[in-house]
Amino acid sequence: MLYLDHAASAPLSQAALDAMHPWLTGGLGNPASVHGAGKQMAAALEAARELVAELLSTPADARVTAEEVVFTSGGSESNAMAVLGLARAARDRDPARTRLLVSAVEHSSVLDPAAQLAEREGFELVTLPVDGTGAVRPDVLAEELGLGDQMDAEGDRNAPPHRDDLRGQCALVAVQAVNNEVGTLQPIAEVAALAHAAGAPVMVDAVAAVGAVELAEIARHADALTLSAHKLSGPQGAGLLRLAPGTPFVPLMPGAQESGRRAGTPGVASALGVAAALQDTLERAAHSEQHRLRARLEATVLHAADGRARATGPTDPARRSPFIASFTFPGLGGETLLLELEERGVLCSSGSACHAGSTEPSHVLQAMGLNADEARSAVRMSIGPEFAEEDLAAVAEAVTGAVRAVTDLGV
Repeated sequence: MLYLDHAASAPLSQAALDAMHPWLTGGLGNPASVHGAGKQMAAALEAARELVAELLSTPADARVTAEEVVFTSGGSESNAMAVLGLARAARDRDPARTRLLVSAVEHSSVLDPAAQLAEREGFELVTLPVDGTGAVRPDVLAEELGLGDQMDAEGDRNAPPHRDDLRGQCALVAVQAVNNEVGTLQPIAEVAALAHAAGAPVMVDAVAAVGAVELAEIARHADALTLSAHKLSGPQGAGLLRLAPGTPFVPLMPGAQESGRRAGTPGVASALGVAAALQDTLERAAHSEQHRLRARLEATVLHAADGRARATGPTDPARRSPFIASFTFPGLGGETLLLELEERGVLCSSGSACHAGSTEPSHVLQAMGLNADEARSAVRMSIGPEFAEEDLAAVAEAVTGAVRAVTDLGV
């Protein structure tokens, strides 16, 4: 069986397992306890925090410290903490800041808490449009921040009319680093510069970004950065939130643990697994040929589908993840295709695992301009380090057979 669904959950790496095993089998005590066993657990937890901080750091002028790292139960919790915590803190400091600027292609774990703030707490949710490749438009962001004059000063003649009345109203800008469905890399540095010029904090969902972009550079620009362990071959049910120094933040679960930012006894083994998986993934990415293999995978699928498939997302390798290849099969049912591919030994998905089994078409693809029927025909293949050139023949055979089968079924 060929597993091409790493964007949903990657297999646990040996590095993560080795880091966790001693603490799963022999770890004793609560990290908050003052006795020796507790202190040993606390030391292991801090070692994990220190390693994460080091991996998120750029050279000495932009170091991340261990105190900035909060361990969580995963990417969804981290995203909810960031959205709710930053937005509420911004409004507490300035009641006029109630606008949430969130890209249209964010994961549901960002969109849903933002919608909840709008529905229950009086915030205004503004969805930032994307272009046909899934990338946020900085000119629109500038206008929504009340900075249209700055875009004009930079020579952008296509900038929308000025909305100076919007200045000082933004509580949060949320733009992911890499889209988890089509692999689009977002212009985070430009987004952050605009947001900070307007006095607004920036949260970046970096769950799909590890190995695809320079993570430390993202950390330089983001006030809040989130990661999920199982997307990078770490344990399921573990993740982290990095908060930049001085970032106002209202805890989602108040308590003494995690420096007052998240209640609950931290999972020491999970924290060590997160750190080890992150280190291992970044080291492997430095020597990876994934960009070439992803391009070969895309070409293989398009050829094997014999004109029935179209690639989605950016065509420029510099603007897309080396791990995600996304397709639509117009006129064919995506879910049926997935079943036929599995019958032929290839496991993949239609998009975000959080919407698996849903009859709703992908909001990401629709934001990119595809209609509902096209979006329902989507198939995403996401690869890991074990994917090799010799696997392409199996993909080709499976795609050819699956397309023929679904065509014959007429679904």
